[in-house]
Amino acid sequence: MSDGSPKNHNVQAENAQLRRRITELEQRLQEATQKAADVQTQLQQMQQELQQSQSALTQLQAEAQRQQVLVQLLIDHLPQEIGVYWKDHNGCYLGGNRKMYTDAGASAPSEIVGKTDYDMPWADRADVYRADDRAVMINGIQQLYEEAVTSSDGSTLWVVSTKVPWVYNGEVLGIVGIAEDRTKRKQQEAQLRTFKILVENTPDAVMISDPHQIITYANAAAEAMYGFQPTLVGVTADQLVVPAERLLLDQLVEEVMKTGTVRIQLRAQRASGAEFPAQLSGLMMRDDQGQLIGFGSVVRDLTEEQRAIAERQALQEQIIAAQQKLVRELSTPLMPIADGVVVMPIIGSVDSQRAQAIMETTLEGITTYSAEVVILDITGVRVVDTQVAAALLRTARAAQLLGAEVVLTGISAEIAQTLVQIGANLGNIIAQSSLQQGIAYAMHRRKALVHSLR
Repeated sequence: MSDGSPKNHNVQAENAQLRRRITELEQRLQEATQKAADVQTQLQQMQQELQQSQSALTQLQAEAQRQQVLVQLLIDHLPQEIGVYWKDHNGCYLGGNRKMYTDAGASAPSEIVGKTDYDMPWADRADVYRADDRAVMINGIQQLYEEAVTSSDGSTLWVVSTKVPWVYNGEVLGIVGIAEDRTKRKQQEAQLRTFKILVENTPDAVMISDPHQIITYANAAAEAMYGFQPTLVGVTADQLVVPAERLLLDQLVEEVMKTGTVRIQLRAQRASGAEFPAQLSGLMMRDDQGQLIGFGSVVRDLTEEQRAIAERQALQEQIIAAQQKLVRELSTPLMPIADGVVVMPIIGSVDSQRAQAIMETTLEGITTYSAEVVILDITGVRVVDTQVAAALLRTARAAQLLGAEVVLTGISAEIAQTLVQIGANLGNIIAQSSLQQGIAYAMHRRKALVHSLR
């Protein structure tokens, strides 16, 4: 049975209040537990998203690194005369291709990162380069420069640089440069200029023709040599030789196709039709793939050369004739020893040419010295045969026709026997054994002649 006292009523009220409080706390605990579960779930989701983001970031970093490697590979394998680089707004290098960093004396692009032009082999021109960089960043437009750059080995490279501003999200971060090394091109251009000067100033005709033998180039000497108007270009090669040589020209083309070169002398022809002797040197011209692109030829006008050769030959013949005359004079000396008396000492062998010289000199001496007695001394002649004897007889007969007497001296015992054996008939020739006796005879004969005239 319930107690209706006020005390019990208060207890019941407190208990009811406590139960409501407990229920409320339980609800709150349940709600807090649910919220904690929700937070845990959210944390787990956030962790998963973070992991996914980290994975994606790792992939992006790997992809960026792969792209960077790919870009570096691409720019490293540009044509070897192309250099690529990029700098920040302070002028510090951030990277470059192989051509660029090797010219800087580095072995990897990382070795130039953070350096400026003052740290490079071209430090002496750093102020100029940095001023160019600033102009590009300020103006925001591409600029083209031709610059002399000192490489790591100290050599000077001629470089054409294209510099553009490096812009991202409207902000200028620095510059990107592309440099083309034109050193070899400049050297080749200089060589071509030198070659052209040589070709244009050589006295020989230099020509180039296409595979159909149509002239495509002719130097000044060729234009002057052949005289085609307004130019030799466009003329076919067969118009440059006489008609009789055109078949030979076809054969030369076949020969040069086989051997690569040919050299020959032929008769060339000018535009006027005038012929001239020429030396042709021809060669075949091919491209890098070995295909025929034409023919090169050098033609030398031999007119003056052949004239000079003919003049030299004529001069040489004159010299030879003078030498022969001198030899004859030395081999057949004629000496006057008294008025009307001359002596010719003959030494060595006597052939038909020398025999003729003996006769000519003797007759000339008779006339020159008004000789009445001619002494032919053969002391120095070792062998006298039929030919020598006949020559002496002809000389004696010719001298007699001019009114002179011939005295033969120096006849040894061996020569006397030979003359007898060959049946030589000396006719009216006076023979003396020695030159001394011959001179004595001649002097006596001269005195007798003078006495008879008195």
